[in-house]
Amino acid sequence: ILDEMSPEGAQNVRFLAQYDHDCAGGLMITELLSFEESQTVDDVVSDLRQNAERYAEYNVQYIYVINQDLQLVGVLRLRDLLMAPPGKRLSSLMIPSPLCVPDSTSLQELQHFFDSHPLFGLPVVDEANVLVGVVRREDVEEAGEEQAGKTFLRFAGIMGGEELRSLPLKIR
Repeated sequence: ILDEMSPEGAQNVRFLAQYDHDCAGGLMITELLSFEESQTVDDVVSDLRQNAERYAEYNVQYIYVINQDLQLVGVLRLRDLLMAPPGKRLSSLMIPSPLCVPDSTSLQELQHFFDSHPLFGLPVVDEANVLVGVVRREDVEEAGEEQAGKTFLRFAGIMGGEELRSLPLKIR
């Protein structure tokens, strides 16, 4: 399947496959907008316009601001970007040191985080603080529901889903 995919798509799948499915890295999306802190409002708006087709499927609320080493240094609301003067640098508009989670953060920790923070999504960083993705509230909720369903089935004695059909209906 990977051979049939575009090289960029296959590389993204390989990258995401390194993570467990129940941690921030396994739940995150990599479709996000990030720009260097030295760029200006004009630079970003021009990029958004030039790549409008590519970004059309992105669910964008924020722009993530990175440094030259690709480390997360800030977050920028789209509203703030659009209302700013064209030559203004992102470093002067961004919210510095945004909340973020390591890519190894467990599902349970993510659920606790979203329970106490009214955010749409949360940037995910690796151990070098490099921005690697965004974990969305809806994906965490969905994974939590799936995990709860599996736990319920385990308590009912159903491990792989076949036990119910193979058990006798009446025990004597």
